[in-house]
Amino acid sequence: MSFLNAKCNAIGLTPEASLALPERVASSDEQRVIDALSSLYAGNAEAAAAILAPEAMYTAPDGSVHVGATAVAARLANTRAPSAARVLDASLPAGTIALDLATASGSRVLVVIKCKADGRVMSITEEDGHQRPARAGAAGIHSPTDSMLSPCTSKLNLSKRRHYMKGKPTALFAGMSGAQ
Repeated sequence: MSFLNAKCNAIGLTPEASLALPERVASSDEQRVIDALSSLYAGNAEAAAAILAPEAMYTAPDGSVHVGATAVAARLANTRAPSAARVLDASLPAGTIALDLATASGSRVLVVIKCKADGRVMSITEEDGHQRPARAGAAGIHSPTDSMLSPCTSKLNLSKRRHYMKGKPTALFAGMSGAQ
């Protein structure tokens, strides 16, 4: 992941660009999903059962991830009541909806909803101020496996310490010498 991509939000734009996107009219399928999402924010469990796929994922603005329809519904229940929702006119893959929610506190939240072919929601991502959380951006740059050594790396390091680097380390892959 490059440094430039770390500044992009869930729809692949910078926050300034996504905040300036024009509004468009939602299709009937998109409006059904948006209405169900509003019901989820109000704490309506029936809306969750109707719209969320069993394997649904929710990424919160703080970077935490919740998996499963019941966990997503529990996390979204009574969290924030959007005062206005705009469907953004962004070139996104089919089944993806980008919303700009204005909250009562005046902040703007980017909500990206990804739906399966049957119309059920499989992913909801929220970003305050149309920005990725700092923790998620850092996780994209530094992998948890960066400090781990592979067996090949550890063998090479051992050979360096033993000063075998004057010649080719023939014993590094002993079983593969006749395979060519």
